[in-house]
Amino acid sequence: MTGLLLRCPLPPPYVELPDCAPAEDAAVAEGLVDEVWRDPVEPVRAALVERYAAALRARRRLGTGVVALAQAQGPDGVSASTLAVQLVPSPHDDPEAAAAAVLAAVRARGGGGRAQVVAVPLGPAAVRLRERRVVVQDGGRPVEVPVGTLDAVVPVPGRRVAVLLSAFCPTVDDLPRHAALAGAVLAGTTVTPAGPGAGLEEDPRAAG
Repeated sequence: MTGLLLRCPLPPPYVELPDCAPAEDAAVAEGLVDEVWRDPVEPVRAALVERYAAALRARRRLGTGVVALAQAQGPDGVSASTLAVQLVPSPHDDPEAAAAAVLAAVRARGGGGRAQVVAVPLGPAAVRLRERRVVVQDGGRPVEVPVGTLDAVVPVPGRRVAVLLSAFCPTVDDLPRHAALAGAVLAGTTVTPAGPGAGLEEDPRAAG
């Protein structure tokens, strides 16, 4: 992946999570809540701040790539999703073979959902939409809740790397809306060689 530049445009309503030090998580999360939401009431605001602080911690673990938040109006009100885009190794340099291999591996692992190969500007993408259940803490006790996820792997032609895009939506009914937002990001994503002498080996957070 050295020498590649990942450009990932983030159309509204996406807001990118910045890099920040752990001590800044709470303040940055509060600023993100003010930017993404319009005057949320307590205790909703406190829950959003904690969710966004957790997203900032996840952004730090990811190390490289774009992590962004979005909100969408749905049948049950407004819901939010988290989007992550990064470059990952791929076993093939042929995009069709790589996408087919990813799709076969996804189907072999099971887990439900709808998996298929679709065409995007960058090339063939192995995409899966599914509902799954995760365990969260509610008042100190574990509770299973349904969530919706979108995962897309887009092999880069001629290179053994792929773009991995993942979107997480806590409201399953709103997954189609958030999937459409993520699809708009994927449609504009490009991977190009970094220019010689640019001083950059990889700038995954560049938006253009």
